[in-house]
Amino acid sequence: MTLTRYETFWSFPLDFTCLIITEWLDLKGVAALDRAYCGRHQRTSLMEVFGSAQCVLNKLPAVDHVPQYVNWLFRRGIRTEKFILTGRLSEFELYLSNYGAAVKQIRCFQTNPSTADKISLCEGMVLCSKYCSKVTTFFGDSSSSTIDLVHALRRWPRLKSLHLCGNSTSADWEGYSTVLSELTSLVVSSSDGGASVLLRHVEPAIIERLSVPLNDDTIQYLHPSSPSALWFFSLKCLSLTHSHFVDDRFLEELVRASPLITHLDLTGCVELTETSAVVVAQGLRLRSIKADTR
Repeated sequence: MTLTRYETFWSFPLDFTCLIITEWLDLKGVAALDRAYCGRHQRTSLMEVFGSAQCVLNKLPAVDHVPQYVNWLFRRGIRTEKFILTGRLSEFELYLSNYGAAVKQIRCFQTNPSTADKISLCEGMVLCSKYCSKVTTFFGDSSSSTIDLVHALRRWPRLKSLHLCGNSTSADWEGYSTVLSELTSLVVSSSDGGASVLLRHVEPAIIERLSVPLNDDTIQYLHPSSPSALWFFSLKCLSLTHSHFVDDRFLEELVRASPLITHLDLTGCVELTETSAVVVAQGLRLRSIKADTR
C-alpha cells in the first residue's frame, strides 16, 4: 500500500520527526505547519511532537515578529533553545515560567526606550535569570546608562558568551570575576569605558572571540607591548574596528601574540598599510577578513 506524504512523515520515529522540524523549519515554518494540519488525527500527532522534550526549536524570526508568537508557543507547549525578549514583560513571563528551562540563548532588546511600558535590559535579565538556568549566550541592548545587569549572572553558571551594546557596559562588574572568567566570547560595542572593566575580569587564555572598542581605556590590555597586556592565546575571532591605535606595528605584534586567529575584522583602521597585509598573510591562516582598501 502506498503511503501519502502525511502518513509517511508521521510514520517516522518521534525523535527523527522532531529533528526534521527543529533543523529544517524556523518559527514561522513551524507555525505554518500547525495551521496546515487541522484534521483530528493530524492534530493529535502534531501535538505529541510539539509537546515532546525532543522538540526544541533553534531558529527564530526577526526581533519585531517575536511577540506575536509567544502566546502561540505557550498554547502549543513548544520549547525553544533561542529566545528574543522584547516588549511587555507580561507577554513573556508566562511562557518562560513554564518552558524557560530549555532556553540557552537569549537576546534582550529595548525596542523603544522612550516608552515606559517597554522592558529595560535589567528587567529582562532578571526575568530570564529567574526561569532560564541553562543560558550559555546572552545578547543585551540598552540605551540606559543606569542599568545594572550583573546580578542576574549569578544564576547563569554556564554562561560562555556575552554580547553587550548600547551603554550596558557601565554596570558595576566588580565582584563578578568568577562568572566573567568562564567566558569564551566577549563582544562589546560601546565606547563608554565599561569594556576595560570587563577585560580585567575575563580569562584571556580561554577567550576565542573578542570584539571591543580599541580606545584609550582598552589599549593598555590589548596592545602586546603594554605592561598590562592580556595574552589571548586561544583567540580565533577578533574585531577591532575604527581605531587609530591599530597600525602596522600593533598588528605585527598582535599576529605574533595570537597566531590562532582565523576571522579578523579591521574595518575603519586607516593607519594600516600594505605591510600589514603581508604580515597577516604570513602569520595567520585566515578564513575571513574585513578591512578597508585604499
